[in-house]
Amino acid sequence: MPVVQIEALPQPDKVNLPLALREVRDAVASGLGCRSDQVWVTWRTLDAYLCHDEEPEAQPRTTHDPILRIIASKGRDAQQITGTLTGASIVLAGALGLEPGTVFAVYEEVKPGRVYTGGGVLE
Repeated sequence: MPVVQIEALPQPDKVNLPLALREVRDAVASGLGCRSDQVWVTWRTLDAYLCHDEEPEAQPRTTHDPILRIIASKGRDAQQITGTLTGASIVLAGALGLEPGTVFAVYEEVKPGRVYTGGGVLE
């Protein structure tokens, strides 16, 4: 089960967060070759962020990139990981009304024996 964690500054009212999360979920599922219902996406608003002596009221369009973290088990090749990172980042930026490329994305591959889910430790 891939897990996607998104952290970002507060979003303008016009941003439909549930839709954005669904779109990112679908992009990750497509990239990793799994079903959408196998991907779990979480959102955390960074509402106590201070930068350059000013606290942004909402997500700037070209700075303070949202953080997109994709956590998945081993077994994907470099092309699949690159495609998933790129696709999910483009989808998230578009859903939030941000400039293309304004997402900081990380792919974390979990090692066998280091994750417990579904009633057991994954090997």
